Amino acid sequence: MTKATSWMEGTNCCLWDGVNCDTETGNVIALDLTFSCLVGPLQSNSTLFLLSHLRQLNLAGNNFNMSPMASQFGQLTSLTHLNISGSGFSGKIPLAISHLSELLSGNYGLIFEAHVFENVEKTLTQLRHLHLSNIDMSSVVPTSFRNMSSDITTRILEENGLQGKFPEDVFHFPYLQKFHFAIFLRESGQEQELELKFPKTNWSGPLKSLQVRRAYLQELPDSIGDLRSLEILDLHLFNLTQVQFLDFSGNKLVGSLPSKVSGLSQLRILRLHHNFLSYRVLSWLFTLPSLVQLRLNSNKLNGNFELDKLSDGSKLYWKLANHAAVTFCVEVHAA
Repeated sequence: MTKATSWMEGTNCCLWDGVNCDTETGNVIALDLTFSCLVGPLQSNSTLFLLSHLRQLNLAGNNFNMSPMASQFGQLTSLTHLNISGSGFSGKIPLAISHLSELLSGNYGLIFEAHVFENVEKTLTQLRHLHLSNIDMSSVVPTSFRNMSSDITTRILEENGLQGKFPEDVFHFPYLQKFHFAIFLRESGQEQELELKFPKTNWSGPLKSLQVRRAYLQELPDSIGDLRSLEILDLHLFNLTQVQFLDFSGNKLVGSLPSKVSGLSQLRILRLHHNFLSYRVLSWLFTLPSLVQLRLNSNKLNGNFELDKLSDGSKLYWKLANHAAVTFCVEVHAA
């Protein structure tokens, strides 16, 4: 049953499912039509665009048959929140959305052209939440993100074709609480190339969630330890092709180790001791070609690796204090 089935002509629309009205004026201020089985193009003469007091519009999870976004969205001058994730829009994003404070979109057919994005970022002065996933932004220059409102709190950019160098300045935005970034595979099977560099100094603020996947990340600066509000750190670290030293000891890390890694060919020292890591110790830990020191003690790991298979002359140093029941197979070739 969809929300619209409760909409009966001649009845109070403020009582309809998905409709929210201002208690004083009775004007419709929010419309939630998520997963309402809406199919077909959203016509420019739709009565939706007559809701001049509308502040929040959620059209996620419908099927607009890859039709373009109508420029009439610009008539909704009170609109501050727009969610069109997975709604089947396509084509170019209209410049008319420039007054939004929240833009959530995940549509494979949508294109954010560079000149439109540059104009939008200058006019979206009230923008607080930006979620752009599965949108073609390949023509957008990443440095343009530094021109957005510094009041932004959420920035989620996933699977959108950005290439080049992402501006370090963005991480200094004073209200940024969530930064998520992931890149995608092109049709050729090759990943897009985007380089991220975290600030080395003066990196503090309210950042709570930092998640980066498959970007080119050369190093983890000491300044990451200054993020006192950080609750979630997911860097999908295994594209750090030049990193030689990783120390996550004493950080109260919980859960399991990742099932596989790649790209840590230069890693020499890995310290994970004094955390709450659990489940099995995985064999990839002992196949890193340059590793000479591995510390896993004071965790809750378990496993069964045959110590007698340790290569003669291995330089790997391992410490298993408080883990008498755990044995490891360590195969690291001497230099």
